[in-house]
Amino acid sequence: MNKKKLIRMSALLLVCALLLASLASCASWDNFYNAFLNKEEKPERIIRIAVFEPLTGSDANAAEDEVEGIKLANSLFPVVKGARIELVWSDNKSDTETAKLTAAEIARDDTILMLIGSHGNMLTVAAADIFKEAGIPCVNATSTNPLISNTTGFVCAAPVDAFQARAAAEFAVNELGERALAAVYSSSDELSKIRAQEFARYCEQTYKISPVPVIAVNEGSDPYYIAKALETAETTTVYMPTATSVQETLAAKTEELGLDLKWIGGNAWRGFKTPDLYFTADYDPYVDLTPMSKTLRDAWQRKYGSASVPSEEAALGFDAYLLAITALENAEDPSSRESIAAALMAVEELEGSTGLISIGMNGSPIRSVQVYRTEEESNELVFTAFGKKAVPEDNAAETDGGN
Repeated sequence: MNKKKLIRMSALLLVCALLLASLASCASWDNFYNAFLNKEEKPERIIRIAVFEPLTGSDANAAEDEVEGIKLANSLFPVVKGARIELVWSDNKSDTETAKLTAAEIARDDTILMLIGSHGNMLTVAAADIFKEAGIPCVNATSTNPLISNTTGFVCAAPVDAFQARAAAEFAVNELGERALAAVYSSSDELSKIRAQEFARYCEQTYKISPVPVIAVNEGSDPYYIAKALETAETTTVYMPTATSVQETLAAKTEELGLDLKWIGGNAWRGFKTPDLYFTADYDPYVDLTPMSKTLRDAWQRKYGSASVPSEEAALGFDAYLLAITALENAEDPSSRESIAAALMAVEELEGSTGLISIGMNGSPIRSVQVYRTEEESNELVFTAFGKKAVPEDNAAETDGGN
């Protein structure tokens, strides 16, 4: 056989070998074809979440930071289980009747699987029954009234009004080691009253400290008589969720009586220059309670400049979105509203920008609350209460409150 015939025979044998190999490995060829040659576009899977907020009207400015927090979270975490999150913006126009009409439109849209909103208790309550009937899982970002979670079916990112009082009690008893406690509130401030009463209730039921006097400060009250009541009760620590001016007046009178008291207030005391007072707060943009705290702050400063930090409303909007996508991630069927709702109620120790968040049986969050000590120059973080799911929310009696 000459050389040319040998080459042709070798080529024929090679072609046959390749043909046999391709027939034996058609599955591999299909994979190769689909990966590199078949460029037909596959449809993108989308999960739609309605954002029900007052984008216009009298409440729009108040809701602006909450809305921005939601947008920022979506820009950072736009995909869940391979599906893109599409936010459907729905303007309730700061009006309860419009809120009902807008809610009905959302409820009729079967492609919407979840909802975040609304800023303002009344706007939320106005639409709540419509969302509940449609079975839409809902997350509220900033409402602190327990009626929102107790009666509407919403899951909340913000702690209920009474929750800071429980954190103050945890701090007074567990950190300061105090048991001679009292609570003082301003009669003109309903939230102050709610927190003072909850402080006493929590101390009595949780720590068996009884009684815990709850004393009202009325307009025109003589602080001497309140100071004498604290002296008679042999009080060592006072929880006083009031304005700083009320505390200053009473503190001056107790000092005249020779009382050396520890004082614990609420967030209104942030920035108080009198040293060695304590106050509770839900959020501090400069404190990293979880890695997500820094994630939000860094993203915010990239957008608004290094001198700017997110407000509490922005952080709660951010965390409301995180609650929503966590439920989608954990749902057995992320296309089922019912399955998503079940996963939402089961969220435990979510690392939010405002700390760890777990959802109690009634939809209210069990979440981090910080205690700070006032200094002449700055505030110092000294205690974090409820960093984990430490207090069963369903075992704690709720009280009414405001936004």
